[in-house]
Amino acid sequence: MILSALVYNGWTIIEPQISMFHDRLKILSHGGLPSGMNEKQFFDGISKPRNVTLMRTFLNIGLAEHMGHGIPTIVDKYDTEVFEIQSNYIRCTN
Repeated sequence: MILSALVYNGWTIIEPQISMFHDRLKILSHGGLPSGMNEKQFFDGISKPRNVTLMRTFLNIGLAEHMGHGIPTIVDKYDTEVFEIQSNYIRCTN
């Protein structure tokens, strides 16, 4: 979840926010869904990173894959209810 927040965050706005509590983790990625993407595509795992250079770096060092498994894996484990998708941010709380 944290890697996704880094590569999909709108860095021209501000860095992603990660808050850890004793019972949950909140990750706020700024910028909302990438342009032209809808919620169905997001939950289906369509990958459209905003920061391609950072994504390539994570791919090269083996921290990420560009196959679109991240969001579907989160949804399988926690359901779509952990996501709050707004026009200017995506928040994931689990």
